[in-house]
Amino acid sequence: KKNMINIWLISVLIFVFILTIILYRQYRVQNKVNKALNDQKNAINQQKIEIEIQKESIEKANTILAEKNKQIIDSLEYAKRIQLSLLPDSNLLRSKFNDSFLWYQPRDIVGGDFYWYAEFKNTICLVVLDCSGHGVPGAFMTVLANTLLNRHVFDLKSDDSPSKVLGFLDDNVKKELNQQGIQLSAFEGIDLAACMIDRKSRNLKFSGAKMPLY
Repeated sequence: KKNMINIWLISVLIFVFILTIILYRQYRVQNKVNKALNDQKNAINQQKIEIEIQKESIEKANTILAEKNKQIIDSLEYAKRIQLSLLPDSNLLRSKFNDSFLWYQPRDIVGGDFYWYAEFKNTICLVVLDCSGHGVPGAFMTVLANTLLNRHVFDLKSDDSPSKVLGFLDDNVKKELNQQGIQLSAFEGIDLAACMIDRKSRNLKFSGAKMPLY
């Protein structure tokens, strides 16, 4: 009996020892797994924080861009009203040309296309101009050309030749820009069509620079 008890106790001790080793190994493995999971969790949390920071930065940048864009659009809309105020009254044109229509639509709110009208004695002068460049650069050119035509309209009245309008603008636009130190390239300038209509004789004279009558 004593031997049996000793054997049983030894067997129990061996079993407990083996079980302890197994449990210890599992504990170490579980610790490694938990540590790896914890590291992953910390990394994910750090990434979330960085993403939130980036998101806030992007949202802030978008807000600034939206505000800047609104300011630019508002400025262009105001510039559009100024540019439209320089154009001849559409009702006046329709009163002079009954069977007519007018289509004016700049691509970028303001643009480089415009038209000019003057009447002296029995002659109507109608000019359509396409300034190089879209948007603001083209709009600046239209203001310059319109100002020059209005400033020298009396000079134009002295000659009923539409070619004078072309020569006049060619000389004076270059002169005005050169005074400001701006040199036009070969691809910059103004395309235009100028018509002078004698209302009595019903004759039309035309001159064009890269722009046909039709």
